[in-house]
Amino acid sequence: MMLVQPVWLLFFFPLAALCWWAYRRRTALFCLRAAAVFATLLVFANPRYLLPNQEGTLVVICDRSASMPPDSDEQQHEWLRLIHEQRPAQRTKLALVGFDAQAFTEGFAEDQTPAFTTVLGGDGSNLDAALNLAGNLISPDSSGRVLVLSDGLWTGKSPENAARRLAARGIAVDVAHQGLQQNDPVAIQRLDAPNSLGPGEGFMIHAWIKASQAQMVRYRLTRDGQVIASGEQGLSRGTNRLLLRDLAPDDGHHRYQLMLTPEGPDARPENNTATFLLAVEAPKPLLLVTHEPDGVLARSLRESGLPLDALSPTRLNPSLARLSGYAAVILENVSADELGDPLSALLAAWVRDSGGGLLMLGGKNAYGVGGYYRSPLDPVLPVSMELRKEQRKHQMAMVITLDRSGSMGATVGGGRTKMDLANLASAEVVGLLSGVDMYGHWAVDSEAHMVLSLQAVKNKRKIKRRIMSVESGGGGIYVYEALVNASRMILSADRNIRHIILFADAADAEQPGDVKNLLAKLRAANVTVSVVALGTEQDADADLLKEIATLGGGRVYFTHDAGSLPRIFAQDTFLVARSSFVEEPTATKFTPLMQSLSTRDWQEAPQLGGYNLTYVRDEAQIALMSQDDNRAPLLAWWYAGNGRVMAFTGEAAGTFTGDLARWPLYGDFFASLARWVGGTGQSLPGNSVVTTRWQDGMFSARIHLDPNRTRDPFDRQPGLVVLRGEPGGRPKSETLRFHWDTPHELIAETTMNGSETVLPTIAFGSRESRQLAPVRLPYSPEFAPADDDKGLRGLQDLARVAGGREWLSPSGIWDGVPLGQGYLDLRPYVCLLLMLLFVLEVAERRLGWFDMVRRYLVSEKGTRTVEGEEMVPRSTGNESPARTAGTRGNGRNHQNPPPGPKTNPPTPIPTKPESAGLADALKRAKQTAGKRTGGDPSSR
Repeated sequence: MMLVQPVWLLFFFPLAALCWWAYRRRTALFCLRAAAVFATLLVFANPRYLLPNQEGTLVVICDRSASMPPDSDEQQHEWLRLIHEQRPAQRTKLALVGFDAQAFTEGFAEDQTPAFTTVLGGDGSNLDAALNLAGNLISPDSSGRVLVLSDGLWTGKSPENAARRLAARGIAVDVAHQGLQQNDPVAIQRLDAPNSLGPGEGFMIHAWIKASQAQMVRYRLTRDGQVIASGEQGLSRGTNRLLLRDLAPDDGHHRYQLMLTPEGPDARPENNTATFLLAVEAPKPLLLVTHEPDGVLARSLRESGLPLDALSPTRLNPSLARLSGYAAVILENVSADELGDPLSALLAAWVRDSGGGLLMLGGKNAYGVGGYYRSPLDPVLPVSMELRKEQRKHQMAMVITLDRSGSMGATVGGGRTKMDLANLASAEVVGLLSGVDMYGHWAVDSEAHMVLSLQAVKNKRKIKRRIMSVESGGGGIYVYEALVNASRMILSADRNIRHIILFADAADAEQPGDVKNLLAKLRAANVTVSVVALGTEQDADADLLKEIATLGGGRVYFTHDAGSLPRIFAQDTFLVARSSFVEEPTATKFTPLMQSLSTRDWQEAPQLGGYNLTYVRDEAQIALMSQDDNRAPLLAWWYAGNGRVMAFTGEAAGTFTGDLARWPLYGDFFASLARWVGGTGQSLPGNSVVTTRWQDGMFSARIHLDPNRTRDPFDRQPGLVVLRGEPGGRPKSETLRFHWDTPHELIAETTMNGSETVLPTIAFGSRESRQLAPVRLPYSPEFAPADDDKGLRGLQDLARVAGGREWLSPSGIWDGVPLGQGYLDLRPYVCLLLMLLFVLEVAERRLGWFDMVRRYLVSEKGTRTVEGEEMVPRSTGNESPARTAGTRGNGRNHQNPPPGPKTNPPTPIPTKPESAGLADALKRAKQTAGKRTGGDPSSR
């Protein structure tokens, strides 16, 4: 047995002494308590029983990045097969780890050759993360070895520290080089250019080009897709410099791209094209998204002196780099469908993480009726859009019929199916209804299945639980069957508004039947029908679904993203409820908080022709309110993360503008709102300077502080919010903390890949941030040119650091895998002993068992002989003097004398008094007191 932390046992002696002082009169309790103290300290000392040698673990790490040779999969599979075949039958484990930009594990191999199930090949080689993951697969108390199959061209953080940590645990790291041996005649090693300039400044672009041989190449330089330079350049063997120049445009962020075309074939064309971003530091313009780019609002903002770009939703295709060139985005009565969920998510992340501004203006295409409820933009708005019972003027009856055909069982990511998301969308509708509304639910494939009969929405939780239990079936959706059953149910409702939502697959809607006559009867009964179609307008049954929505007096929604179904169902519910947009002229009133938006003296507010009914969120501020019964917020704002967001629920220009269109302060009003969301200057405190840099797939931001400062300019450690955007993908955000690199510099670092744009923002205080210029790598670091032996040398250095070796074949690799020393943890058994001691101590305190046993063992029973003499039994005080005298003598029996005249018995010979009991002591004391007072003791 061994103790991991034996120092704990030193506490036993002072604690045992304390127990002796406390329980010195009760030996049994002292022993039990001392034993309990020792057992407790033994648990902390972590006792272990060493077992015979246990299994050793071999972890094979395979590089799955894009820089690996085309046949690397076959090579790695062959290595894994041979390693598995040579594996000893007992006491060994084989684990598999793969990595590209991230590391993952395929677990332990048992009876078959390990293989990869994850498809990779990404823009990164994060060997550091792979080594850390491999170390986690080897138990801290066992032994193992790691084998790396890679080209050695890792990106991001260096893996040397991870290898050293493994070596400190006795885990060696072996390597096997699998490099790419292909012809790469020309490659752009790097581009040196500024990332930010002032308008009109000239600058140079230094392109460093590596050539494997002397040759001529054609080059072309573009800015935002427009060619600004082209020609031919002669290259010599080695590194060459291509010098280009340009003038910085007026404002915004611009994308430059240099493309090379070599004379012959190139095995790595990815490194022939390099990209960089240039930020022109001028006052950032506003982006107005509107159906009327030359309308009243756009003209008014320009006349107020604000730089403005006005685009229609159809022309809007911003990237993260494009968005970073604007101070704020204004959405004028634009629906969520026109933006799309990806762009809405990009806008929300840009506002929240990068400090952008957002102003949403109302109308029939905005807020709830515009589909923003549950959209990615919903959480950043200062107003909420739920349907509240107290604002409802009409009672509704809603019946939803869902497609539950076999196609709805397809997975859409996140462990969910299309059916799951359709159920979730239906549950979202139930959440919007109130107790006075009615709801029914059908699920349809080749026949209709009633899920919920038409009923008042009293117990929402129960209704939602029933809806979420629907699973996909088989066949296609029979449209006529679905509408017939839904119509029978809805016609039995006695509500002002009756509506049916038909959800179907646009490529699998069958059996329309006599749907036209059915819809005509529904319209005559004032029942409307909307259609939500999963698919596109080009699908086979799209025209049928459009016709159903038209004849049913409802709307049709097409989406290929099942994740947007809850938002679409909610949008249709808002439109049917008719209470989320107030179409009546409404008086308004400014609150005192309007003065915080502008120094102008705002007095009387104009009457609006209508507005979107919303509710102010907690922590939001209200500057304009309606004067009707709703007392609704018309102008509200707050800070969403690092950005400023404002909501004006009136219509800026249109049918429901009302007197606002003729208000003399119309231009000043909207210019004030735009200036607030656009923010102010973004200088760092304390004359600090920020520089950025990228190298080997690592991006770093460094804050340079004034060396002569008297105090640090930050109230708290600043953070770096990194917003990443991939073409066509949703943005991702991460927050890093700056740490001290030198006494005057703070640094924060993160990895990058070649296809993403990174927009960094420094958050240095409450509601204070500075957005930096966007950064993009020239191309994926996986395709960076390198010396032929760079990867091999890197792997050899890694093996040397971790005490490993280089393998050319897997033969004999298991001979170097050490067997770990196993152990049995004894702490659970000691804890059981401690519990037993506790029970025994409680029993001793309650019953005194140990004292009873001790008294029994030491008690005197009968006569005991000492050195041949009889011991006189202890007197109990009840024996007669005659009996007492009769028992004395030298072993002879004495007979009592025959009866005779009554005489006083002779006084017995006094013997050595025995210890008397408490009664004897009291009796003697009583006699003594009687003698002193002269009284008769017997009478007392």
